[in-house]
Amino acid sequence: MPSPAYTEDVLLETLPDFKKAYMIHGLTADQYEDFGPVVLFRSSFEKAWKNATAQIQKEFDKK
Repeated sequence: MPSPAYTEDVLLETLPDFKKAYMIHGLTADQYEDFGPVVLFRSSFEKAWKNATAQIQKEFDKK
């Protein structure tokens, strides 16, 4: 279900990062890598990947 236009308006007016991510051409390709939400996702993914590979290594070492 689409969100009401009012909700989008409030988000666009109050959250600059939302506006950058939501609007077409809100971010340039150069800005994307250092964009806060992308950095958060990437660091969370890297941490989880490191933990997963460590667990796999631990299981492999048991054999």
